[in-house]
Amino acid sequence: MPAVLTTSAGQATLAVLAGQSAPASQNPTAIGLFNLGYQLGGAFGPAIAALVVLGG
Repeated sequence: MPAVLTTSAGQATLAVLAGQSAPASQNPTAIGLFNLGYQLGGAFGPAIAALVVLGG
């Protein structure tokens, strides 16, 4: 349970930072790209970690 709360809080915090670092006109794009990267990391991260551990 702590991992879920930490992940949720981290995603929210980093999404705000991504939105603030972009100009106002590009704010939706910045948040969208952040979410895409976050979700792809969750999708491909375990597969890459398994390949590294198993030497595949």
